[in-house]
Amino acid sequence: MGFLRLNYSLKNERPNELYKEMKEISDKQILIGLSKEEIEEILGEPGYKFDDKSGSVYVYNAGKLDTGIFVGNTAIIFDYSYVCDLRISFDENNKIDHTSIHTNS
Repeated sequence: MGFLRLNYSLKNERPNELYKEMKEISDKQILIGLSKEEIEEILGEPGYKFDDKSGSVYVYNAGKLDTGIFVGNTAIIFDYSYVCDLRISFDENNKIDHTSIHTNS
Protein backbone atom coordinates (compact mmCIF):
# COMPACT_ATOMS: atom_id res chain seq x y z
CA MET A 1 0.00 0.00 0.00
CA GLY A 2 1.54 3.34 -1.04
CA PHE A 3 1.15 6.68 0.58
CA LEU A 4 0.60 9.88 -1.31
CA ARG A 5 2.89 12.53 0.10
CA LEU A 6 2.26 16.16 -0.72
CA ASN A 7 4.90 18.80 -0.26
CA TYR A 8 3.39 22.18 0.31
CA SER A 9 3.69 25.23 2.47
CA LEU A 10 0.95 27.70 3.18
CA LYS A 11 2.14 31.27 3.37
CA ASN A 12 0.30 34.42 4.19
CA GLU A 13 2.90 36.68 2.52
CA ARG A 14 4.74 36.41 -0.76
CA PRO A 15 7.43 39.06 -1.33
CA ASN A 16 8.95 39.77 -4.73
CA GLU A 17 12.74 39.71 -5.22
CA LEU A 18 13.22 43.48 -4.83
CA TYR A 19 11.37 43.37 -1.50
CA LYS A 20 13.58 40.52 -0.28
CA GLU A 21 16.75 42.44 -1.17
CA MET A 22 15.60 45.73 0.38
CA LYS A 23 14.32 43.98 3.52
CA GLU A 24 17.71 42.31 3.99
CA ILE A 25 19.45 45.68 3.61
CA SER A 26 17.15 47.18 6.21
CA ASP A 27 17.20 44.24 8.64
CA LYS A 28 20.99 44.10 8.69
CA GLN A 29 21.29 47.93 8.83
CA ILE A 30 24.31 47.66 6.51
CA LEU A 31 23.98 51.23 5.24
CA ILE A 32 24.48 52.89 8.64
CA GLY A 33 27.08 55.65 8.54
CA LEU A 34 27.03 56.21 4.77
CA SER A 35 26.57 59.73 3.40
CA LYS A 36 23.83 60.95 1.07
CA GLU A 37 26.30 60.93 -1.81
CA GLU A 38 27.40 57.37 -1.06
CA ILE A 39 23.84 56.04 -0.89
CA GLU A 40 22.97 57.76 -4.17
CA GLU A 41 25.97 56.05 -5.79
CA ILE A 42 24.72 52.68 -4.52
CA LEU A 43 20.93 52.99 -4.95
CA GLY A 44 20.60 55.94 -7.31
CA GLU A 45 18.34 58.97 -6.84
CA PRO A 46 15.62 58.36 -4.27
CA GLY A 47 12.00 58.24 -5.41
CA TYR A 48 11.33 61.14 -3.08
CA LYS A 49 12.82 63.00 -0.14
CA PHE A 50 11.31 64.66 2.91
CA ASP A 51 12.33 66.04 6.29
CA ASP A 52 10.92 64.86 9.59
CA LYS A 53 11.69 65.88 13.19
CA SER A 54 14.97 63.92 13.22
CA GLY A 55 16.35 64.98 9.83
CA SER A 56 16.27 64.10 6.13
CA VAL A 57 14.65 60.93 4.83
CA TYR A 58 15.21 59.31 1.43
CA VAL A 59 12.57 56.91 0.11
CA TYR A 60 13.27 54.12 -2.39
CA ASN A 61 10.98 51.56 -4.02
CA ALA A 62 11.28 48.33 -2.04
CA GLY A 63 9.15 46.09 -4.23
CA LYS A 64 5.85 44.55 -3.28
CA LEU A 65 4.42 42.12 -0.80
CA ASP A 66 1.37 40.02 -1.69
CA THR A 67 -0.78 38.66 1.10
CA GLY A 68 -3.13 35.70 1.05
CA ILE A 69 -2.83 31.93 1.11
CA PHE A 70 -0.30 30.50 -1.33
CA VAL A 71 0.62 26.92 -2.14
CA GLY A 72 3.99 27.11 -3.83
CA ASN A 73 3.69 29.96 -6.32
CA THR A 74 -0.07 29.62 -6.71
CA ALA A 75 -2.45 31.94 -4.87
CA ILE A 76 -5.31 29.94 -3.37
CA ILE A 77 -6.79 33.04 -1.73
CA PHE A 78 -5.37 36.40 -2.73
CA ASP A 79 -5.92 39.18 -0.21
CA TYR A 80 -3.93 42.31 -1.10
CA SER A 81 -0.74 43.53 -2.74
CA TYR A 82 1.30 46.12 -0.82
CA VAL A 83 3.76 48.49 -2.45
CA CYS A 84 6.74 48.88 -0.10
CA ASP A 85 9.30 51.60 0.55
CA LEU A 86 12.80 51.52 1.96
CA ARG A 87 13.14 54.63 4.12
CA ILE A 88 16.61 55.87 4.90
CA SER A 89 16.93 58.37 7.74
CA PHE A 90 19.91 60.68 8.10
CA ASP A 91 21.30 62.26 11.27
CA GLU A 92 22.36 65.90 11.76
CA ASN A 93 25.69 65.12 10.02
CA ASN A 94 23.89 63.76 6.92
CA LYS A 95 25.00 60.20 7.68
CA ILE A 96 22.55 57.30 7.61
CA ASP A 97 21.12 56.81 11.08
CA HIS A 98 18.73 53.91 10.36
CA THR A 99 16.65 52.24 7.66
CA SER A 100 13.17 50.73 7.69
CA ILE A 101 10.64 49.10 5.40
CA HIS A 102 7.14 50.57 5.14
CA THR A 103 4.08 49.12 3.40
CA ASN A 104 1.66 51.39 1.58
CA SER A 105 -1.92 50.50 0.86
